[in-house]
Amino acid sequence: MALSRLELEKAIENGESIWQVLYRESYELKTSEHSNKFISRSDDYCYSDKKGVDRYAPLDMLYKTKAEAEHYLHHANITRIETLPFVTWEEFKDRKMVEFYSIDKKEIILRYDMWTHYIILELGPYDKKWWDSTEQNFYKAYDECVRLFKGE
Repeated sequence: MALSRLELEKAIENGESIWQVLYRESYELKTSEHSNKFISRSDDYCYSDKKGVDRYAPLDMLYKTKAEAEHYLHHANITRIETLPFVTWEEFKDRKMVEFYSIDKKEIILRYDMWTHYIILELGPYDKKWWDSTEQNFYKAYDECVRLFKGE
């Protein structure tokens, strides 16, 4: 968890090092080597470094220890890159089913029902949409899958 304003004030007062996460790296900020130190109204740690260069670090990117900074760096905001399956009308007619997963991990199934001859979009056990089995309706259903996959 990032430093609180009070924790940062204490670290500055005691000349302790703090850690900043910036550009996919963690950096040690030695507050004892800084001058003109203050915390802005917008919760930025503002200071001048050893060379006299004015700098700032947002409070939500500052950590007490290197371990905390590294933990945030490697485990926060993890994204999954998924590829939406691309299926043509001809392939769909042969396969009869395509599975997608939406952003919120819900399964989306686009399938052809052999009994009713409908294209069915399943968004869970109780949420379904039906279209007549035509190429034009396949593309409408596929557009809906893409919209859901993107989380729209």
